[in-house]
Amino acid sequence: MSYDRPHFSKKKQMHMRSFFPYVIRAYEDGSYYVLNRYYEYIGLGVKHVPHTMKQTDHYTFNDGCPPFYSKTNFKLAKKKFYDLIADNNFNVCLNPINIEEIFNLV
Repeated sequence: MSYDRPHFSKKKQMHMRSFFPYVIRAYEDGSYYVLNRYYEYIGLGVKHVPHTMKQTDHYTFNDGCPPFYSKTNFKLAKKKFYDLIADNNFNVCLNPINIEEIFNLV
């Protein structure tokens, strides 16, 4: 039996956990926030943002195939992120940085 080693270093994996989109927290008006694996709002560094509308969480990956383990998983999670945005008509990202910048951070 062969063992597949992670493609990314431990340091890179920890960095990706902080910046790769894990949750899209969407609101009924189409706006959304992007949270990392620690459930922190990317770019804000907080775990809670007051909001009065109903929210729904959409996950870009599960722990069985994290994007910080392999390039294939990275590409799949990034695609799922964009598919979720398009399929659900999310229109305004409330994070203070551009989504492409988020992917460039990892």
